[in-house]
Amino acid sequence: MLVPAAILVFFVLGSISIDLTAIFLAQRSAQRSVSAAADDAAAMLDTRLIQYNGELRIDTAAAEQVARAHIAARVPAARLRGPVIVQVSADRKSIEVRITVRVPHIMMKALPGRTDYEDLTVTSAGRILK
Repeated sequence: MLVPAAILVFFVLGSISIDLTAIFLAQRSAQRSVSAAADDAAAMLDTRLIQYNGELRIDTAAAEQVARAHIAARVPAARLRGPVIVQVSADRKSIEVRITVRVPHIMMKALPGRTDYEDLTVTSAGRILK
């Protein structure tokens, strides 16, 4: 009597662990992509301002273009939900990049009451150190 129940419990726990591992790996991949995009975008300095008075500030247009291109190159469009949000701070010394990705469930979609996917929002910031 207990063997079929134990097999069912192990199957459910195994499916949960498979899906949680897939979600964790997708989150790490998205975090790496967003972090690299924020770092690259923070490196887009306003060269005119540097030549004028030597101040280091982020070129907003170039930073947004670089961040969006970086995300487009590394995150599949089918997984991306919503726009890539790029926000430059008021003093133009830091930038924040945010995306939402959809991760489909592998096994847990067979369980009742569960959706077929998880939506993960990942945010990273880059800044000028000097």
